[in-house]
Amino acid sequence: CLGLHSNCSKLVWYPGLPDAPRLTTPKEPVVEGTPVELGCSAPSYCDTHPPTVTWTPALGLSTQLQKKNTVTSTLTFNVSHLHHGNNVSCTAAYYIPSGNKTVTSTRYQLSISSNEYYSYSPALGSGGGTPFVTSGEGSITGVKVWEQPGNHITGFQLRYGTRWDRAVGRVVHAPLRLDLFEGETITQVSGKYRSANYIYQLIFVTSRGRSLITGVPFETSFNFYPEHAEAELRLLSGRFDSNGITSLGAHWGVFQEATGY
Repeated sequence: CLGLHSNCSKLVWYPGLPDAPRLTTPKEPVVEGTPVELGCSAPSYCDTHPPTVTWTPALGLSTQLQKKNTVTSTLTFNVSHLHHGNNVSCTAAYYIPSGNKTVTSTRYQLSISSNEYYSYSPALGSGGGTPFVTSGEGSITGVKVWEQPGNHITGFQLRYGTRWDRAVGRVVHAPLRLDLFEGETITQVSGKYRSANYIYQLIFVTSRGRSLITGVPFETSFNFYPEHAEAELRLLSGRFDSNGITSLGAHWGVFQEATGY
């Protein structure tokens, strides 16, 4: 048997190497332009020194939670056709008193189905901070944007159907807000950014010609729009830090009620 830390308040012994992590994979088919969630569960043999769970490659935002004798890590990211056939590995590292570590891993191969209406406006900006990707069921029906008066964009939030997704970035003061009418979609996202730090202006334009203009017209312009006339804004991705939005990209597609894509 291989023992772990002697100062565990609760210690479980295991013969030889620990079990490999267990992966929870998404329901297939996985369609490009949609958010995907992978789960990885590893047994914890010492409650005070749980294993460290990591993902390779780090495709998006990951969170780790310990519950009883199991550590679970969740990886959330937005898929594209470039991910098709790639392997994603989940690794659990166990440290022992001698200073060595025991590592086990499990691998999953991504299979991505094509979405003829999907297109991606690549992220721009400094790219510092924490990655994010919005998600929700249904079309986008509302937008909130927080700004530092006379300065950069600090945060934003999208509503899908009747539910607001989590706010991204820093929430300050009262937001500027746009509520879409039934059947109205977002067809253009533009604004200004400074490559050294933040997004300074965000403009959302709808299929009815209405717009939400936030921030200040400072530095370099950008203009995001779909490659297909039928497509609408489905997701925003990028990075943020404690002060604001540092990078932004847009994902376009068609929401089909029957499939949810």
